[in-house]
Amino acid sequence: MSWLSVLTGPVTELVGSFLERRHEIAKAKLQAEITKIESAARIEEAKARAFVEMASSAQEHSQNWERLLVAQSHKDWKDEWWTLIVSIPLVLAFIPGMAIYVQQGFTNLEAVPQWYLTFVGAAVSFAFARRGLVDVMKRRNDT
Repeated sequence: MSWLSVLTGPVTELVGSFLERRHEIAKAKLQAEITKIESAARIEEAKARAFVEMASSAQEHSQNWERLLVAQSHKDWKDEWWTLIVSIPLVLAFIPGMAIYVQQGFTNLEAVPQWYLTFVGAAVSFAFARRGLVDVMKRRNDT
């Protein structure tokens, strides 16, 4: 062994050890960055899945609501009933000899309690408003 190898041996070991540690640190930093990126990707994927599920649920809810309103509009006869009832005095007023009965009916209604007239007004309003709601929901879901 020469005196040069005696001097350079420890220096070489020191430099090699330093480079090896530096390589290990860089490798650990890279692994931490990869783990961070993978975690972020998993979070974004979970967010995307949740968004799709939420949108699907909202669409399903909207379709169920529309089906319910449409089914209700086909089964319900209240608005047609009230249209018929409200139209009877109008039609009878133009039939000879019936106008007196229409007038007498309205005179009789003046004696009816206010709470009853309010109740009838609310029932008529609801029957027509419900149909309007069905139409609005249909138009909203068609667009």
